[in-house]
Amino acid sequence: MAEATIELSFAKPRCVYGESCVAVANIENLSDAPLLMSDGAPLSPLRYTLRAEGDPGPRYVLSEREMEESRARGILKDSPPEKANYLQPRAKRRINSDLTRLGQEPFLPGKYSVTASMPGNSGNIVSAAAMLETVPASIELLARSVSGPREKASTVFVHREASGARVIFHQLSSSGSLLHSVYHRAAQSATAVGSVATSIDAVDIQAGRRVAWFEGPQLRSLEIWDRAITNEVSACPEELPGYAVVNPGIQFGDGSALYVVSRQDSNDTGLLLYRIKGAQWTKAGEGVLGAARPEGLGLALEPNGRNLRFSWSAGGRVWTRRFTLESKPVDASPHSVADGNGSLKAWSADAALSGSAESGLTAHLGSHAVKLPPVPAGIAAAAIAHTPKDSLVVVQCGQSLLVCRPGQSEWAEAAAGLRAPVSDLDLFSIDGRRYFAQWVSRESGVRFALLPKA
Repeated sequence: MAEATIELSFAKPRCVYGESCVAVANIENLSDAPLLMSDGAPLSPLRYTLRAEGDPGPRYVLSEREMEESRARGILKDSPPEKANYLQPRAKRRINSDLTRLGQEPFLPGKYSVTASMPGNSGNIVSAAAMLETVPASIELLARSVSGPREKASTVFVHREASGARVIFHQLSSSGSLLHSVYHRAAQSATAVGSVATSIDAVDIQAGRRVAWFEGPQLRSLEIWDRAITNEVSACPEELPGYAVVNPGIQFGDGSALYVVSRQDSNDTGLLLYRIKGAQWTKAGEGVLGAARPEGLGLALEPNGRNLRFSWSAGGRVWTRRFTLESKPVDASPHSVADGNGSLKAWSADAALSGSAESGLTAHLGSHAVKLPPVPAGIAAAAIAHTPKDSLVVVQCGQSLLVCRPGQSEWAEAAAGLRAPVSDLDLFSIDGRRYFAQWVSRESGVRFALLPKA
């Protein structure tokens, strides 16, 4: 007779790449002796083995203990030790484990046969196999923001289901947990989503993270605490045909959030400001940007907490203009902060990258330009980041991501095995010390890589 049994199932047996994927294990002790479940560490005793069709051996082996050992620092390591605990004779216990969180990164799309196992008093206890399928994320829109006060990164993307429905996924992570963070389903739309934005904090506040998007002419928003939606979707009562929401929104200490929406025409770009608090929307201001066709329009809250700084690219240059929170211009007109010499390859709010693999790349950092080392092959994608303390450039060459800081003599490989030109390549830091590259892979979805230090 078996000492114990494990019955394994999945709360959702078909998941999108990077989505929360919860395995449900029901353990029953069939013996007359207690079964050791934990030796004092606050970790699940279960190990999950994923086998893909056609593979000779396991594709992934996941457990909380192995995840903990692979992390330099994390929540579980800071947990106090506990007393050893047992599953008493004839007793049952249920353990839920998010397999996506347990990996170094989400497991790749495919069909998997999954078993759960744990050590018993007289040998290993293994469950019958349960089937799990993960599918690539079909990403139509992507937005990300980093909130300095809480050192959190918020990423949201719009995924198109095979049925044509759109699902809005959201992820909230810190610098130490980014590679183990998962996406949760925040909302669903039967029609196309026109634009999407996440949010940042104006001050250090304990509040959920807001997400906003357009469905047709209607601006919608909801608040999320990590994985839990804390209120219903709230729709702005005023219809706004032709507008797009600018990423990110700004959250304030009084519980409200400010979103800017823009509409381009042949002469200028109109701006409307809306505040939402709870389910109540109010119009907060309006103005014009002073640019007819800005590309990649984004905004940031200045350190004084009173001004919005818009940035965009046009004519091979990077431009900015400041407005108050009531939409009054602080700058009389837009001004250029970086010149891409007409061959803009990538840009951020304070920097530009110009040139090519053949002619050489130049980083334009404010008022000065720095020539970068030659790259070994053609450039499929590029990104640049610039702060007063650091600057960084990343490019995709062939199947590799290469990284270089202006002033260095060579490029370093940050990631390998990229099968196709990536899209939405970006650079960011959550804590001001470690930089990550983010991109969208057609074979899987949103990917991250921790970049080498200087």
